[in-house]
Amino acid sequence: MNSVYAHMTSLDQTAGNLGDRMGFLLADSILGAGKYRRQGIRQKTDVTDSTVGIVGSLIAALCDSPATVVGGGLINGNRRAYSPEFKPVGVRGFLTQAAIERDSGLRSTVIGDPGLLLPRLVPMPLRRKKPLGFIVHHVDREAWREKFPDHQDCLIDNYAPEGEFVEQLAGYETVASTSLHGCVFSHAYGVPVAPFVLTDQVFGGDFKFRDYYSAYGIDVSRPDLPTDVSAILRNIQRVAQPTAQAVADRQSEQLRYIMNALANSLRVDRARR
Repeated sequence: MNSVYAHMTSLDQTAGNLGDRMGFLLADSILGAGKYRRQGIRQKTDVTDSTVGIVGSLIAALCDSPATVVGGGLINGNRRAYSPEFKPVGVRGFLTQAAIERDSGLRSTVIGDPGLLLPRLVPMPLRRKKPLGFIVHHVDREAWREKFPDHQDCLIDNYAPEGEFVEQLAGYETVASTSLHGCVFSHAYGVPVAPFVLTDQVFGGDFKFRDYYSAYGIDVSRPDLPTDVSAILRNIQRVAQPTAQAVADRQSEQLRYIMNALANSLRVDRARR
């Protein structure tokens, strides 16, 4: 049986970091739930040439293996050793592409973050909208609650089941996010968003944000999250947003790459039997 790797420990949870779970959600929709083997951090030693990593900063975990990556990225630009069998077919952004080529000589295609495919799985409902919602990384939650005591009902929970998350996202005109996938999912549904720093405890810092945005040719920075809502909204207005066509082009390319990688992993697995 072929396998899909997600950089997480609990493999069957229906809630938790939606960015990490996206690889399994996409594989479920393409292959069917239960039709492939799920692998995560605890199964890393079981990764084979029929393993596909789809979403997240998972390349550092897989680069010494024969796995295939489509849409994943690096967490930083540190030098790494790569297996000669590692196959980074498609990557999140140009920073990841450059680091892999520098260290391995392998040239990958930039396809963006496949979190953009969430609308293929969960359509966005129509709702009345408030001006500003917040998507907050779990390491920032306590600081956010202290800083915004009057906005506790404006939290869009990216650790909720995907349907609940999209239902919440549908209720806002704009989003301030300290989570990379908060930006990815907002772009996927055409919601203006800007990345911010709250505690600077988000692992990877600016690298993964700049990597993701580079897929659109956008150079982004993460300012500190202001307390004043008007200042936050002004920041969001200043940040470049990818066009609907650019997002649609990435989505089509990602789906093609992912389906090809999963089909190839099935062929590899069958040939091994």
